[in-house]
Amino acid sequence: IGTSIGIAIAPDHGTDQEQLLKKADLALYRSKSSGRNCFTIYDKAMSAELEARSTLEGDLRDAIARCQLEVHYQPFVDALSGTRRGFEALVRWRHPTRGLIAPDQFIPLAEETGLIVPLGSWVLDEACARGAELQATHGRNMKMSVNVSARQFQHPDFVSHLERALDESALPPECLMLELTESVLVTSGSAIEQALARLKDIGVTLAL
Repeated sequence: IGTSIGIAIAPDHGTDQEQLLKKADLALYRSKSSGRNCFTIYDKAMSAELEARSTLEGDLRDAIARCQLEVHYQPFVDALSGTRRGFEALVRWRHPTRGLIAPDQFIPLAEETGLIVPLGSWVLDEACARGAELQATHGRNMKMSVNVSARQFQHPDFVSHLERALDESALPPECLMLELTESVLVTSGSAIEQALARLKDIGVTLAL
């Protein structure tokens, strides 16, 4: 058992219960994001960070709803032969005013807020469609690799959505590779086992 603590002190950080609890909660969030099992004392910068994070979350929701994200395709190559074996689909966000936002700034936010589910579904659709185009020009041995988060994988509609994406794009299942994080496989439960079994039956490749 571990403990994360957020601290606000009167009267410097507030003079009533509501103010102190709100600021102690901000400090607690910092403790958790710093690795847990520690304590943090509130400072004014935390309020500014929370406001910026809230703004970024709203912008990300709009970007997903309006399909303003981009998928970039990074090739992977056989080191011995130099032959290109396929591509990895990587999501990028070109903000209308802030320019290109690094994935490490918005992917953790998407994970935490649950936006990773619609975001990941959109990337999967785009990658399957692009993968089908590659099959037509490079042959059936060209794989399309897509990263799948634990939260996305655990969603009850994940496998059904994947099947629809394959059907609509006409991408052969064996040409799609899902890259799973370790946290997917260490999560116990029949739902995870059933999803893995369904993916095996479909014929997609899984990579850890």
